[in-house]
This record gives sequence, C-alpha cells and structure tokens, in this order.
Amino acid sequence: MTPLPIQTQVGLKDYNTAEKVWWAVQSNDSLSPPPEHIQDAFFEGHERSNVPVSDLDRPLVVVIGLSELGLHLVKAFGRHYDTFAYDSSKERLAVLDKELSLLSNVVATTEATCFTDATHFIVSVPAHVTAGGHLDTSRIRTALSTIALYARPGSTIVLEANIPINTTQSLLKELVASRDMKAGFSPSVRSKHPSLSPPCLPQT
Repeated sequence: MTPLPIQTQVGLKDYNTAEKVWWAVQSNDSLSPPPEHIQDAFFEGHERSNVPVSDLDRPLVVVIGLSELGLHLVKAFGRHYDTFAYDSSKERLAVLDKELSLLSNVVATTEATCFTDATHFIVSVPAHVTAGGHLDTSRIRTALSTIALYARPGSTIVLEANIPINTTQSLLKELVASRDMKAGFSPSVRSKHPSLSPPCLPQT
C-alpha cells in the first residue's frame, strides 16, 4: 500500500446532509450529482462510532464491492483476518453465497452497519469512462459516502481501483481529515483510456 501525505485545513464539521457528504468526496474531474438513493433520508438515523481505532484492536476488514477483484481480496484477507464481504447487490451475494460460505472468517452482507466496528476498508468499486471520455467516479464516491456514515476515527481506507494517480487524494482528503483516518492507494489495473493512464503506476 502506498501511503498518502493527505493534509487539509478544511474538514467536514458534520454529515447532517447527503449533499455535504457527497460533494466532500467528489473528484475534481467529476461533477456528477449524487445518485437518487443518496438522499437526506438515507442519512437520517445513522450513528457513527467516535471510539478511535487502536493498535490494540483486532483487525476487522471490510471489502466493499464483490467484483472478481473484490472476491479475490475477500479470500486473501479472510485467510488471516475477520472480514466482511460487502456488496449493495443482494443478487451478487446470492451468486457468491456457496463460495463465500466456505470461508470461515468471512461474513457476506448488504448491511453497511457492519462498518461501525471495522478497522480497515478496502474499496474495490470500479470507476468507468463515459462516452465523452470523462472519468466517472460516482460508484466510488457512493461507497465513500457510506463509509463516512459509520467509520471510526483512525480507521484505514484503501482504494483498490482503476483510477489515475492523484485521484485518491482528491477523493479522500476531506473525509480523511474530518475523521482522522489513514488512506492509501493500491492500484489494481491501468486504465485502458489513454488520457487517464499515468506513465507508470506506483507499486504496492
């Protein structure tokens, strides 16, 4: 994992509206509005823990997004740590049910309340290039918005995604600063779009 020197003087004071959370994790190159399900009502009644993550805590990993890569990460982390395999799609979990049930340290879920006890978040949600050639990070931002609802101070977020260098900082800096989190970028694949592909990706 490549650590990021993320610093900012302005952090979120609270997450009392959906828009504040959404735009705090926006990418500078993406002005897409929140999806329909990211509404104020979605954020009402959610309580996040203020108990900081400690070095004494037993690691609890949440892998968000069960694509082929996400499933590989679940298996890798699940061999060593208690792991939640999270996906918003019940249909996707149904497809993977038999395979995931064989992993003794892994619990599959669509409930984001499991985030409240997590020490580490691995976001394996893809970005994609629009027909106009722009990078759309809305799926990643949705995942980060959900983390913002529940994550404990001091927890670690790693983006395992096909995004260019520097995108991680623009996506995470406000969220990291507001909750005193740690962040990193573990590149999974080089973007196939030439204007989005850096000359070389950092090694994890």
